[in-house]
Amino acid sequence: MKRMKFPDLAETAESPGWAFWFAWVLANSVGWIVGMSLAWLLSEFVSPLLSGRWMLISWAVGGMIVGINFGINQWFLIRPMQHSILGVRAGWWVLATVLGWTISLTVVIGMEAGARIGFTLVGLVIGLGVGIPQTLVFYTRNNRGWLWVFAHTAAWMIGLSTIEIFDQAVAFAVAGLISGAIGGGALIWLVRRRPPDG
Repeated sequence: MKRMKFPDLAETAESPGWAFWFAWVLANSVGWIVGMSLAWLLSEFVSPLLSGRWMLISWAVGGMIVGINFGINQWFLIRPMQHSILGVRAGWWVLATVLGWTISLTVVIGMEAGARIGFTLVGLVIGLGVGIPQTLVFYTRNNRGWLWVFAHTAAWMIGLSTIEIFDQAVAFAVAGLISGAIGGGALIWLVRRRPPDG
């Protein structure tokens, strides 16, 4: 009986397919659940002591925590893509992801916009807030990297809209899976459609 072997990331990155997609969904889910849980824990400890602009700073730190979780998880997957601009700029992708989540959570939770606009529009803010800096990393004149911002935004809007429909505890975990599934598929499509060298 053959032993199951997890695919080598470098081999998978050369022609990303189902293995890469599954790893991306997993990385996205872990980044979401672990990152947001740590951010909420920080908030629970710090929020009774802070108000006003200090609350904004605490959620900016929370956003950095979430961004670091996402950025490092995704870095492991995209760094082997040395045939793609994404792999070459993998370090910048981490910084863009941290910046995007910091801005997004500061707006959505620190400024309390999320309570007024609902989860679907929170997904819009996160999608644009994180997707735009990531797109700047991905973009070249010869590729379709600019499409990432649309795919990323749609992924988070659809993912977070489930929280408005289903039980919040379950939907919270599912949101990371759904956004990862949509975003991972879009990323594979974009990477596979890279222009020929030269």
